[in-house]
Amino acid sequence: MNFLLKGGLTRFIQFFLGLDVLLHLAEFGLAVYEGAFWTSVLTGFHALIFIIAVYLLNMEHTHYHGGEE
Repeated sequence: MNFLLKGGLTRFIQFFLGLDVLLHLAEFGLAVYEGAFWTSVLTGFHALIFIIAVYLLNMEHTHYHGGEE
């Protein structure tokens, strides 16, 4: 049961991290569209750091199947 709860929670968090990346990109696009230069620089930088962090953390991700290593 604990394994199922942890797996479900992990999938939930992964889904919202992916959604968060899309929201950051939309925020950056709207800032550029509105001509808000400093806002677009800050949101673009934050989105870039976020995407790089997700990519680097995903490279270290390992799967465990039912106690097997």
